Amino acid sequence: MKRHFDRIHCTGCGNCIRFCPKGILKLSSEPDEQGIYITVTDEEACISCRSCETMCTRGAFWFSDTDEMPEDIRIMGRESLPDHAGCQFGIMAHMLSKAIVNLGIEDTVTIFRSDRSEANLLVDSRGYEAPYFFEEALKFKQEHPERLVVIFYSDPKAGPHENAKERFRNLKDEKITLIHCLGYFEQTDDYQGYRIPSEYLAEQMAQKEGASYIARGNLTTVPDTLKTERYMEEALRCQMRGEGFSVVEIIFPCFFRLEDRPKDPITPETRGRIHQWFSDSIVPEFRPGILKEK
Repeated sequence: MKRHFDRIHCTGCGNCIRFCPKGILKLSSEPDEQGIYITVTDEEACISCRSCETMCTRGAFWFSDTDEMPEDIRIMGRESLPDHAGCQFGIMAHMLSKAIVNLGIEDTVTIFRSDRSEANLLVDSRGYEAPYFFEEALKFKQEHPERLVVIFYSDPKAGPHENAKERFRNLKDEKITLIHCLGYFEQTDDYQGYRIPSEYLAEQMAQKEGASYIARGNLTTVPDTLKTERYMEEALRCQMRGEGFSVVEIIFPCFFRLEDRPKDPITPETRGRIHQWFSDSIVPEFRPGILKEK
């Protein structure tokens, strides 16, 4: 299987370097007019494990037996992703696009999201002013029960999190799928802990009678990221079977917000420090895994 690299979409975040088991990826030594990008130091050593593809935040890597771009990369909406290097929204978008392609539902799924959301997959995707996209999604599902409806809900700060708590708790047995991207975390100054932690919504949703499937994923390792993709697939299958609502909550660190929206690019070293803090302090508190299934 041949590895393809789309340099134009590479942000030089270095995420792939961290997860390459053979250590054959590095940042270019000198930036050019397109900026810093990834280079391969030993083509023969590549084992096609696809870790770089899984953990790339921009869909710049893919593996294929042909020269054609895979459908999951094509529909992940790379042009609308955040332009700051390393944003994990790109990984989330890719895992969702992979789940949709794996299930063959590109033509039957409709995604509802905030009109300011950067997760804009190239399927039927509808943006509304927050938080009205939630109500619009429920209304659409009632009018079009044959469609698979995904509500993409992002919690990067306090306001959306409060909206999510109110709306999620009012769900009964609506046959929709929620992708809840939970990034509402604030670190202490020394990255030894966190304050103002987000509420444990996934655990609360698992107690609701109308819930068919509740899972929490994270993007800290390749296996965890691939598990998150499988959680999304199963959540969508529940809707395909006509069961009650399903929720996949994804916890992630928002590098840009945690660094107070810096003007200069966030370095790989800074992202590495935040990544380690998140793995040590947040992931154990917000337990990944399946919380409810029928």
